[in-house]
Amino acid sequence: MYFFSSDPDQRLLNSSLVFLEEPQDVIVVKNSALWLPCTVDTTPEGGTVHYNWQHNGEVVSDSRLAVLPNGTLYIPRVIHKVQKGRSDEGLYKCFAKNDYGTIFSRPARVTVAGKDSCI
Repeated sequence: MYFFSSDPDQRLLNSSLVFLEEPQDVIVVKNSALWLPCTVDTTPEGGTVHYNWQHNGEVVSDSRLAVLPNGTLYIPRVIHKVQKGRSDEGLYKCFAKNDYGTIFSRPARVTVAGKDSCI
């Protein structure tokens, strides 16, 4: 079952998952590390929680990025390469899944400071 709601009480009733911490909008300096938190609570009957992330609507699959066991997305070195079309800037959403369903976090905008169009 997939359920989408911004009401935490509804999310708990329908998927046995509720966000304890969701990502927030952030400005990050180019080439620095970034952690976007995502933590959920669930009932024991819900089973193991599996986390994943979307960047601009696409599932994150970049090998530079890591989803930590607590759901946090870790980017060791934020990039913004305009000419090469690669950037960590954009909208991120965490999603958590267990035996009862999946919930998506609110979107968080990552803005890269110190960006340039040459590299």
